[in-house]
Amino acid sequence: MRGGYSRSSRAKRKDSEKDMAAAADNREKLQQKQIDEEDVCPICQDEFLQKPEPLTYCKYGCGNSVHVKCMKIGAEHQRTTGETIVKCPLVEWTLDHFRN
Repeated sequence: MRGGYSRSSRAKRKDSEKDMAAAADNREKLQQKQIDEEDVCPICQDEFLQKPEPLTYCKYGCGNSVHVKCMKIGAEHQRTTGETIVKCPLVEWTLDHFRN
């Protein structure tokens, strides 16, 4: 047993992730929150309006924005930890358009 996980605990975690994705598919999508002058990316902490870059946002949990490039880095990190569904860095809810 490596890392304290057994085969059954990994299977339970994947089932839980599938349940979260199914719940997200049936939930009403939030609108992207308006970006104010002092708003920053939760990953890199750069101000959104100082240097405009492509953004994505949490559709189901909080509506907050994140740089696409930062979310891709975060998604890759989550994948290395065994996650199959990328989660919002603020509320850890699914960002469907980055799903594996």
